[in-house]
Amino acid sequence: MQAELARRLNLGAGTLSSIRSGHRRPSPELAKRIEAATDGEVRAAALLGLEEQGAPFDHETAPQPLSGGRWMAKVAADGSLFLTPEAVAAMGLAPGERLVMRPDGEEVRINSSDKALKAIRKEFRRLVPEGRSVVDELIADRRADAARE
Repeated sequence: MQAELARRLNLGAGTLSSIRSGHRRPSPELAKRIEAATDGEVRAAALLGLEEQGAPFDHETAPQPLSGGRWMAKVAADGSLFLTPEAVAAMGLAPGERLVMRPDGEEVRINSSDKALKAIRKEFRRLVPEGRSVVDELIADRRADAARE
């Protein structure tokens, strides 16, 4: 069925598979074409992340502030986790920001991917002296390797 849908949409099966798994987001036009091709079974708004997914909001699962800037949240029965705008703001996050989550021993660390990238860039600047171009050095190394061959 997926192969047939990919053919009708003039897409590669891998592209459709990436969209279906959530690893790739379609353009608005393609999302509309998918909705039409599936007779509305797959909604364009859901593909574009515009429809709420997960369980209906339940105040029991709403995050609660704790001391020291910490928050407690309950994972809902369907595995979703709700964050209120107040919790998001208190954690220094912005709407639409992508989060990176990783286990760290008995804890789970959550960080903004933008902030993680800034930290990596800062560390890189600390390790590479001002005025030094690692790109130029890499190109020179590759040229030297090619000349030796």
